[in-house]
Amino acid sequence: MNFNGFANSNSNVESFNNVIKRDFTGRRKLSVKASLMKMKEIIIYYSNNDIEFARIPKIEQKVFTVAKN
Repeated sequence: MNFNGFANSNSNVESFNNVIKRDFTGRRKLSVKASLMKMKEIIIYYSNNDIEFARIPKIEQKVFTVAKN
C-alpha cells in the first residue's frame, strides 16, 4: 500500500528515493548526463501530474481491527 506524501520507511527521503529508483531509473546506474536528463523528466512528471500530495494518511479498517486486539 503506497500513499503519496507518506513514507513507507523510516525516512521520507529514502522512501521517495525508492520511488525514483523503481519508477524512473530501473535501479541502474546512470552517467552524469543521463542523470541530469532523468532529473528533468522526473521534475516534468511531478509538475504535470494531477496527483494530490496526501497530507492525512488513509487508514484502512483492517488497521483499526488489528489495533483493538
